[in-house]
Amino acid sequence: MKEIQRVSLDECQKVINWVKEQNIPPNRACQLQLPPHLADIAKENVVQAIHTGDGRYCILLKTYIGYKHNFEGIFYSDSPLPESEIALK
Repeated sequence: MKEIQRVSLDECQKVINWVKEQNIPPNRACQLQLPPHLADIAKENVVQAIHTGDGRYCILLKTYIGYKHNFEGIFYSDSPLPESEIALK
């Protein structure tokens, strides 16, 4: 049975606030090692982060990593995504 971490909106906001302090240049994405007080929020203690050209920040917190690095996680943005960025099945 796989163990999936639960992440609250409050925890997501704490991570994105910390990411904003890391001064990621616009139009850049990176992987960041989370500090000790946030490390348990995501598997492998890292967050994928992007600072978009229009000033938004988005993060991906992996909550489960499986076979061949398939994962489940939480995507969180500091502002709503435009409809043009939402892919539907």
